Amino acid sequence: MSMNESPQAPEPSRIPIRGIAMILLAVAVLLLAWGVYSMTNSSGDNVVTKPKSVQTQQATGTPAPANQAPVNPAQTGQAPVTPAPATPATSNQAQASANPAVPAAGNDVDPTAVKIHALNNSTVQGLANRVADTLKKQGFSQVESGNFPNEVLPNSVVFYTPGNAAEQKAAEAIAYNLGIKAQPRNDSVKDTPAGVVLVITEELNR
Repeated sequence: MSMNESPQAPEPSRIPIRGIAMILLAVAVLLLAWGVYSMTNSSGDNVVTKPKSVQTQQATGTPAPANQAPVNPAQTGQAPVTPAPATPATSNQAQASANPAVPAAGNDVDPTAVKIHALNNSTVQGLANRVADTLKKQGFSQVESGNFPNEVLPNSVVFYTPGNAAEQKAAEAIAYNLGIKAQPRNDSVKDTPAGVVLVITEELNR
């Protein structure tokens, strides 16, 4: 080598193209893996809950929707509901309507032995005749109807002669069946014929 020639400078190092391609491919694989992980993790957060209405129906034993089997109340630990029995009526009117010929409790009444006067003391025409027909259906055969113009009574009442056991028993039986009161004769019925006197006011217009 000549003394006048200068030494050549070393060439700069170059990154191989193949190495760059490998790096880019690795980055792409990492990004793809991260995307798949993100999608999988987000889909796992979606929790399906049963509608509240279906849970309520199964708890109470009511019929389930068409796509579910019905729930037996015994399986849920609940006792079946049994309706309470109806309470029978105990009023005098209810007993009389069930068996209209039944007299007052404890009375040995002969409904054919006493004469009864059914007198209208109301403004309802024909009311005495209707009540008289009711008494006849109950077995009282000697019943006459008429009017009671002497005075206006506040309520219907059955009068009987004091000391007459047959009239008292019949009067109490009539009062029981009609849901009114029976009492001994007083001055308001002193002019009426002998026998049981039933003074009828508008309360018996049923």
